[in-house]
Amino acid sequence: MKSIFIRNGLILGVLCIIIFLIVRFGFYDDFLFTSAIVNITLFPTLFVIVAAISTWKFSRTTKEISFRKAFSAAYITQMVAGAFFMFFLYLFFNWINPESIEIIRNGLLENLEHTEKPTEDTQFLIDSYKSDYLLSAQFLFLVFLCPIMLPFYGLTSLMMALFFRNR
Repeated sequence: MKSIFIRNGLILGVLCIIIFLIVRFGFYDDFLFTSAIVNITLFPTLFVIVAAISTWKFSRTTKEISFRKAFSAAYITQMVAGAFFMFFLYLFFNWINPESIEIIRNGLLENLEHTEKPTEDTQFLIDSYKSDYLLSAQFLFLVFLCPIMLPFYGLTSLMMALFFRNR
């Protein structure tokens, strides 16, 4: 049963990789802006839709689905997809195409430096970006994987479990 959720997660992860590569190489001139839009809108929507389909299909094959089973169906699907996609991004930014991190750094620096009146926080970010610490691939993955992605997976899985459970 869990293999179905793992398979769905891997399919979602591959779909995210394909979309990322299209954005990275198809929108080369506007990579930072397009990537931000895709990361904010398309990826969360895809994760919710695929997890909902995975949970719905599981609920159709089982007479009784408990909250725990419905939660597991959605959470495992999202965790596998997220871990697979993050692993790919780690490889991509560190070894496959490390100049992508430079594109992101330069774009962020340009946006921050063009603010009308930089505050202390903005100046701190500018200095941090220039020192490479905040844009190191290791730091980005630790910052986004734990405090942002895991609660998102948990919250969406909770909502799906409440909706799809029937016992």
